[in-house]
Amino acid sequence: MDGKDEFIDECIRLFLTDHGTPEELETINVLKNMTPDFPPSFVMTALGDCFRKDARDIKAKLDELGVSAEFHEYGTE
Repeated sequence: MDGKDEFIDECIRLFLTDHGTPEELETINVLKNMTPDFPPSFVMTALGDCFRKDARDIKAKLDELGVSAEFHEYGTE
């Protein structure tokens, strides 16, 4: 956990059985666990979404792997 958002970090700690051990964090890391066998995906985000950058990163990884993905980003700056 990188501390960029303490609320999200705390939610992760509360959700995970061992409160965010390195092994748990590795297991839930979507980007590190994607393969070309990942299913076709719909990725969306919006202005004010705390996971906005993550959605963009997921779409980029899907493209890199050749996985079909539709991406929508709602709202304007």
